Amino acid sequence: MKNLWATLAIILFAEIQGNAQGITVVYEYKMTRYPDIVLKEVPSLSEQDIRTRYSLTIHGSISRFSRDSMYIASYPYNGGQSVIPFQHIYKNYNEDLWIRSSGDYKQGHAVSKKLSYISENRNYKWQITQEQKQIAGITCTKAVSEQGTTTAWFAPTLPYSDGPQEGVFNLPGLVLYLETPNEKWEPIKILLHDTSIEIPPFNLVPLNDNKITISLDEVRALGTDRAIQINENTTKGFWLKFE
Repeated sequence: MKNLWATLAIILFAEIQGNAQGITVVYEYKMTRYPDIVLKEVPSLSEQDIRTRYSLTIHGSISRFSRDSMYIASYPYNGGQSVIPFQHIYKNYNEDLWIRSSGDYKQGHAVSKKLSYISENRNYKWQITQEQKQIAGITCTKAVSEQGTTTAWFAPTLPYSDGPQEGVFNLPGLVLYLETPNEKWEPIKILLHDTSIEIPPFNLVPLNDNKITISLDEVRALGTDRAIQINENTTKGFWLKFE
């Protein structure tokens, strides 16, 4: 599997690097249903309506997936609150590196893993179908997980082995649409550009290392442009943006 991943990455990103143009996909994410065990504990979640927008920018062998904004249509207040910080996921395919920075971590720190390790340990075993459709004007092919619970539509003409969430799908093209039993990601905008991406000089620690995690009070103190607090006072009905 590791050799297959390495070969796929080399082929795809050789094509990308031969073209100076980059791409940005803006995804809209929505939780479509909460697990029954969760709703049993917090029934009011069934009335919650929150959408989040993320942008995936790819240029050369580097990509950045960023949490950009949130739209709160309804939030049934039950005495608690959520704090959602900014988050960026970087991938450097040439260096086999996956990096996540977040408002949850101390400034200048990030967690990392090898892309090949994530690829080898993902649960996705895809069945690529013959079914195709147009998504955002691009021809996409349908892939279904072996368990039949996850559907991905990827674009073979966009040779980026990437997509939303962690961005590691092992499919021969960029994932534009993703749906699981509980959530959905769909593209609302695709832009071509020549803007390069630079990964900041983070102090990297292993993914499971909790030593760089800051307290909830410290996350709240980041400010409204770096951490959105969702409670009874949160403004509803328009997009709240991160930095």
